[in-house]
Amino acid sequence: MSVQIGLAQLQLDNETIVRITNAALEDQSRFNSDDAQIDLWGKKKAQLPELAEPVLVHQVFCQVEWFDQIIWFNRTEERDELWVFTDLCTNVQARLLAVKSLDREDALLAFGQKVSCTISVPRSGSLDESLLGLLSVFFTTPAGAVAGVERITATAYINKTHVRTLLSCIDGYRERERIQSEEYSRQARENETEIIHVARELGLHPEPAGIGPVQWYARCPAKSLHRLMITTSNDEFGCGYCRVRGGVEELREFADKGVDHVRQS
Repeated sequence: MSVQIGLAQLQLDNETIVRITNAALEDQSRFNSDDAQIDLWGKKKAQLPELAEPVLVHQVFCQVEWFDQIIWFNRTEERDELWVFTDLCTNVQARLLAVKSLDREDALLAFGQKVSCTISVPRSGSLDESLLGLLSVFFTTPAGAVAGVERITATAYINKTHVRTLLSCIDGYRERERIQSEEYSRQARENETEIIHVARELGLHPEPAGIGPVQWYARCPAKSLHRLMITTSNDEFGCGYCRVRGGVEELREFADKGVDHVRQS
């Protein structure tokens, strides 16, 4: 059972919502810029801003448990922000149903002491456009992945129809990403170069990364549970964790020396 807290303030038509959401999903440069501040897992707790608008209450599944999650949107003169409360032990739905409908927005404020500014980016566009962009990107992350409309506890600034539209756009985006990844992997396999043959010979199990036609992942020979990146356009590899990079001969040397090589670097 889900409830609507107050009147939904998002008044955009479905076509406009789809256009804005798809644009944000396809171009996420706003969230990857140097000005963006991202705290997906809520490590930095803070007080909810006084003017933050409640947007959505839902449940997310993380590893083995369901978590209640409340999302607010806050706009300042310079920033657009998503503020999030996520908790395993609090039954938010029971709290909301225990009070009168007119008091439910105030009831959400009780959770404002344990929130985090999950996404903060420079202010841009209209409030509705920015909110849809932040929501759509957050929903594609493990921290905010909406399991489905059946897990919606309450809606506020948006309504359940808006959520369905957002989730439909996300499903379409993921399908396009899957098709593109398969195509990149096909192209990569058709253009294997010397460094891929060498990585396979060394037992590093190279596999197309699916993010481009020349990008591959392989097991790092440093006997740690991480990967290195191989680029076949120039037959080079790199491991940011071990701070090692080079060509075919350097890969052979790295595999031969392994951990000792890393310790000497």
